[in-house]
Amino acid sequence: MHTLPHGNKNPRKAIKGITLIELVVWMSILSICAVLTTGSIVGTYAVINSVSQVKGVYEEGVNVLKRLGAEMQDANSVTIVGETGIRIVKTHAGSDGYTQVFFYKDGSVLYRQGEPAGTARVLVQNVTGFEVSNDEVSSNIYTLRLTMQDADGTQHQLRADVYPMNLQGVSAKNFYNTSTSAGDWASVISNY
Repeated sequence: MHTLPHGNKNPRKAIKGITLIELVVWMSILSICAVLTTGSIVGTYAVINSVSQVKGVYEEGVNVLKRLGAEMQDANSVTIVGETGIRIVKTHAGSDGYTQVFFYKDGSVLYRQGEPAGTARVLVQNVTGFEVSNDEVSSNIYTLRLTMQDADGTQHQLRADVYPMNLQGVSAKNFYNTSTSAGDWASVISNY
């Protein structure tokens, strides 16, 4: 910016302002800052959207595994049906009055059906895999694996290990949760 000290009487030299070159330089600097800021903001919103999608799928999967785990812990008997189903005979009736329930995957949906002749209810959608396995010889711990797909097509895998507390013919076991020193067994849900 060009200015003259006070006391100069020449009107040509007393004009204050900026030159055209200074204006162009400042506009260029502001344009570069705007481009960089816009790119960062767009990237941040993309990450936020992606994380919220993953969080939603993860929370749905965790809730389903918690439900399955709770019903399995009260089981008198557990029968793996085919590759994508599990039938549970419980010690106590649930809130819906059923002591027998059947969980199964059909297409991309995981269902829970009370037996006999109960209505199948959708537990979760976008399921690409549901597996139940156990090692009857050594532990009677059942492993549940649930694979779900988010809107972007990304696969999310969850696993829960469950020990039915009321299985007939199985002696009691002491399980220790590794995060506490208490002797209480806890279901563990994790990514695998």
